Amino acid sequence: MLIHRPFGIYIHVPFCKRKCGYCDFYSVEGIDAAGRYAESLEKEILETAADMDYKCADTLFIGGGTPTLFPVPLLERIMTLIRKEFDLSACTELTLECNPGTLTEEKAAAYKSLGFTRVSVGAQSFNENELKFLNRIHSVAQTHEAVRMLKKAGFENFNLDLMFGLPGQSNSDLVRSLAEALALEATHISLYGLTIEENTPFHQKLMAGEFTRANEERYEAQYLTAHSFLSAEGLLHYEVSNFARPQREALHNLNVWRGRDYIGFGVSAHSRTGLKQWANAADLEAYIKNPLKRSFENTLADDQMRLERLMLGLRTNEGVPASLCGSRKNIDDLKQRQLLQEKNGRVVLTAEGMLLLDEIVLLLEGRRCLTLN
Repeated sequence: MLIHRPFGIYIHVPFCKRKCGYCDFYSVEGIDAAGRYAESLEKEILETAADMDYKCADTLFIGGGTPTLFPVPLLERIMTLIRKEFDLSACTELTLECNPGTLTEEKAAAYKSLGFTRVSVGAQSFNENELKFLNRIHSVAQTHEAVRMLKKAGFENFNLDLMFGLPGQSNSDLVRSLAEALALEATHISLYGLTIEENTPFHQKLMAGEFTRANEERYEAQYLTAHSFLSAEGLLHYEVSNFARPQREALHNLNVWRGRDYIGFGVSAHSRTGLKQWANAADLEAYIKNPLKRSFENTLADDQMRLERLMLGLRTNEGVPASLCGSRKNIDDLKQRQLLQEKNGRVVLTAEGMLLLDEIVLLLEGRRCLTLN
């Protein structure tokens, strides 16, 4: 496998206690298959490592699903194998996703002893009614308790996931959740707008008229409110959906947005090295049967790579070189509309521009006219 620089490792743990109605990531309810899954993970890791000459990883991220539902002895087996097959000496960030309600003090201590340096907690909201609407298994009190346990175990760097654009959610409701996250001393906040994906229970409920999604004006107002509030509190809005204290950006994700290589292990996991992309089977039993079978594999053409660089780079506050953005006139028009800025020869979106990321990318690619509102 052709890799010549440090890469990220991602491991997908698909097991959940209960699947959230809005989630379109691959997951299954229950952990009956956890042992068989661990064996297939080990096989994939061994086979992949054997095909690599360069094995130095600088970030590791275990996501899901609910990794904190995965039995600790199985996680220890996987981490032992990863350390045996890959060089983690330069790995400065090892992240584990955590759902409140599935964490214990014993688990938190075990994660620390396994070398994890960062935990991403799926709080989603600090409003009980919003948690109920989202079909989350935890309460606000359990989020507080999870943070307490992580701190007791020695974790200083942790993210809290929060959501906006929920039915009935006001700007003040959102600010209260953000303020509570900061009161818990979160070093990082990921803020995601509720999107309704097809083939999810929420899509069925929406079609049945059981709730109404936030209109565009309220969605945008909440996003900009969060930007203003968190920026005023000293957090850097360094990516469309992410805010961090100084030097607390999520390095694994940031490297992906920078176009760095990453190797994914597990059901539905994606990988990219250079221009080559592939993904594993998005079915648990199919993955367990053959963890090396790909659901797709392709090589990016030059124009596809350029589009990816543009899309991923504009997600971040690092932006992209102006030379990548095509028409000078379009850049100037977007600057006049205060949707982007230029800094040291690079184009960077404003918060307002981030709301229109997809449209701006199409515009800069010459695929649409300047009709943005």
